Amino acid sequence: MMNKLIKTFAVISSALVGACGIHQAKPIQGVVQDSLTNEPINNALIIAEWRLVSGFFHPVEAGVASIQEARTDEKGHFTIPGWQTSLVLNSVARNAPEVRIYKPGYFLGYFPNKSGDSSYRFSLDSSWSGDTFLLNPQKEDSNLQNQINTLESLANIFTYRWGKEPCFWERVPQTSAVVVEAKIKFSENNISNRLPRIESFSGKGCSDPMVVLKEYMQ
Repeated sequence: MMNKLIKTFAVISSALVGACGIHQAKPIQGVVQDSLTNEPINNALIIAEWRLVSGFFHPVEAGVASIQEARTDEKGHFTIPGWQTSLVLNSVARNAPEVRIYKPGYFLGYFPNKSGDSSYRFSLDSSWSGDTFLLNPQKEDSNLQNQINTLESLANIFTYRWGKEPCFWERVPQTSAVVVEAKIKFSENNISNRLPRIESFSGKGCSDPMVVLKEYMQ
């Protein structure tokens, strides 16, 4: 019984220490390639997200510590810069960062961090840093629904948070611009989809979406 109490106390103490302090994430560098040809993929959109959780034994999501976007160059290379922040009573999720990669003609890539363990870490590293990210191409005659499903999954980064943080889309303007452009294109061609309209981005207290997204839209 005493040993169980000691272990429980150790877990709680570790959680409290990890949840109150300066956390920093190391930069992520990687290469994005086609999974079939191993050719580099240029101008792929990278989204790296470090989610926050609260609670000791049954953690629940408590927001986002950081979310950043980047684009690959002609050799498929990209860099997500490092960051640091002070956390109080929250911790970064153990599978963070979650990396998503979007490129037209490919299925959405999802790469959760594999280096997380049961301990709380102040210096956050990514198991994918310095590695190669492989995207699976869709066939040239792929069903249009595959393209729509990929875009709807991409939009979930901000749409499922609208209830608690309606302006979250401002933190991922490149992702938002991709979704808005696709919605406009599908609407013009009467293609059914569940992507949000530009009007949905105009939440109370949010910036003007056309002003924010203008520089990212083609």
